[in-house]
Amino acid sequence: MRKTSDNIRILGRPGQQVKAQIVAAGIKLADLAGASGVKPNTLSDYLGGRLRNVDRQFTIYAAFCRLAGQEASGEGFESFWGRLRGGRVA
Repeated sequence: MRKTSDNIRILGRPGQQVKAQIVAAGIKLADLAGASGVKPNTLSDYLGGRLRNVDRQFTIYAAFCRLAGQEASGEGFESFWGRLRGGRVA
């Protein structure tokens, strides 16, 4: 038997949700970094929500769409980034 805690998160943090979409599409983070022209550690900062520049976020989203064979759209961008979109200028 396993003990549980009241502090268990049911919903993932926003950064986990973005990363889950990338992994679910079968895209390696290193490939996404290369396709978007972003250094891997900088990509990690965007996926974690530490950096939020809408132009760079769209570049990352567009690269994701190319690699996943999807069409980029404004609604898709909003859905992809969720609560992490926009914000602080990187």
